[in-house]
Amino acid sequence: MSSRGFLLLVRSIFFCCGFYSIFFHLQISHEIEAYSTTDTSRSLQVDPLPTSATACNTQSTDNDSSIYPSQETAVIISTHLVPSHPSLDLLQQVIQGYRENLIGLPKDAPLIITVDGIKTEGQNARIDMVETTESKKIYHEYLQNLHKEFGLVENVRIVVTGMNIGLSKMLKQVIDAYINVNITKYMYLLQHDLKFTRPVNHTAIIELAKAFPDHVNIVNFKRNKRFCKNITNGDIIEKGSGIQFRKTTRWSDQNQFARISHFVKDVLPEVASDNGASMPFPEMRMMRLAEQNCEKYGVYEYNAGFHGMYQHLDGSERLGENLAKRIREGEIQFSTLNDYTKAHLKKMGVNVTQLLEEVRAKGLQM
Repeated sequence: MSSRGFLLLVRSIFFCCGFYSIFFHLQISHEIEAYSTTDTSRSLQVDPLPTSATACNTQSTDNDSSIYPSQETAVIISTHLVPSHPSLDLLQQVIQGYRENLIGLPKDAPLIITVDGIKTEGQNARIDMVETTESKKIYHEYLQNLHKEFGLVENVRIVVTGMNIGLSKMLKQVIDAYINVNITKYMYLLQHDLKFTRPVNHTAIIELAKAFPDHVNIVNFKRNKRFCKNITNGDIIEKGSGIQFRKTTRWSDQNQFARISHFVKDVLPEVASDNGASMPFPEMRMMRLAEQNCEKYGVYEYNAGFHGMYQHLDGSERLGENLAKRIREGEIQFSTLNDYTKAHLKKMGVNVTQLLEEVRAKGLQM
């Protein structure tokens, strides 16, 4: 076996079972130093998604997550290139939000920060940042900043795809490669610009998931009014201390708590299967399934019907005045927006008629 092969094998063993090694940090430094911002044909991978590491999930004989209580629940924050990069401010706010508000989550719970690749022009990227020489430079600086801030933090892992694969495939590969499902049973899936702003009783959620292993699989924190009808059990669950969970048809990619085994068995095969079925975002498929079979695919809403538990920071600048500003500056053409986005501009208080007059006055393309 070559020396490089040996290092990859050792790194896979250490990573998959939840421990860090000096090999990881040496390789990150090597790859960042080797990356050239003028060589636009290369993709920087701080922690590339391996294929050999999946063996840890099948070979582990430890089925008692209580031995590793701090690793029972992982936090996965998905990120991609946004206008505020290379700054880590958005990410830091999200991390601060969950650490302050997920009451009962161990301080050293595993944190996995994923970085999707940059979209190309052909990937329906009318609003998202696309691949250019300048965006690659920003992307590289963002990865450098991630490494400087988190590269040597023991419970943090940085996973970079190098190419744009979408949230569904990212989650599948992260779970396959980096999570020991015999130890880590649950996960919080957080978006890079959704910051928890209200206390969430993590201890109560874990107790609920363990008490109802057959039908409490996902808990979301977004207020909605579309609750399940005519299900046989578990419609409303009271947890004391004013906490209520109610099952809803509104499956969403936004911040959620999830049972990993449910994701592996019921969600990922629908959105990121090996036979080719794939959706960039799970909710594209899961929303319909939850409406068709709420008992199986419906998700529980935390403190149902009261208020949302997080704030949308709009890191991608695709909402309201943030998007209007990009249109005024000529970065985005209004005509390329879909009907939903145009309607959402109005919903968020943007005077679209006035906006278009400003664009015409500047001689910009509509």
